[in-house]
Amino acid sequence: MDNKCRSVCYVMLFFLFCIAFAYADDESIIYDPDLTQPESYWLSIGWTHGNGSWGSKIIDGIAYLCVNDLNDTGWTGAKIQQGTMPHNWSRSHPLRINPIVNSTTNFKIKVRLRLSNVTFNTAVNETWVNVGVSLWMQRPNTDWNSSDPQLEVGLKLFWLRNGEPQHNPVHFPGDLGNDYHSLFDVYNESASDIGKWVEIEFNTQPYTSQALEHWKIEFATLWNVEVYLETKGGAGSLEVDYVQICLDQPIPEFTNHAFILVLLAVSTILTFKLMMRRPEKQS
Repeated sequence: MDNKCRSVCYVMLFFLFCIAFAYADDESIIYDPDLTQPESYWLSIGWTHGNGSWGSKIIDGIAYLCVNDLNDTGWTGAKIQQGTMPHNWSRSHPLRINPIVNSTTNFKIKVRLRLSNVTFNTAVNETWVNVGVSLWMQRPNTDWNSSDPQLEVGLKLFWLRNGEPQHNPVHFPGDLGNDYHSLFDVYNESASDIGKWVEIEFNTQPYTSQALEHWKIEFATLWNVEVYLETKGGAGSLEVDYVQICLDQPIPEFTNHAFILVLLAVSTILTFKLMMRRPEKQS
């Protein structure tokens, strides 16, 4: 094989490698999953609907959240956020990408955290301590910064009512903004998990597809993600080591990418032919 043919082979092989790598690699939708640059990418914030207290900060790559509503005055929460909330609510650094989410879209989420100091006011009929990841999405033909209702999919990692895990999905319109909320239990939590570092990994497609179907939404655009701790009639602390959220990019279907597949096949055939070709004899 002469130098020219060898160069062509190398170029073709590199081209094939780049395409394969692009399809195999999952794209992160957030910046700084290790929480090492909070001042650049993350907003630490909280809220209360009563007289509860909260704290939220990121120090040396760990997020520290705490909430206390033992007097049962109203929902109280703390969170770290990346992106923009609807209705001109809190804003942080934009996401790396704003993917369109439909019934087949999947995000791979991996988070390492520790829930501790969980307390419930036993004199109250109904108390809650919840930990989760929220995906806030814009409905079609709506204004994100207006009063138009938007979609929140809450992926509960700890969903504790009076100390007992909850597992049934819940769909309801919110009292602020009239947004559409769909909550799902995505981790089989237990009392033994409290006080320990746990690593949780899951796919979102089974839950986001249910939310879209329930609210009769064909697709939505992701604008904000957050990890949160909230309570009503309870208290707790949460540490977050990292949170990874990647867009799952499966190998494309033949019908949608016929040209690319044909190009790959032709390139492969030409590459092997060039590699196997014998040099012509000199006369």
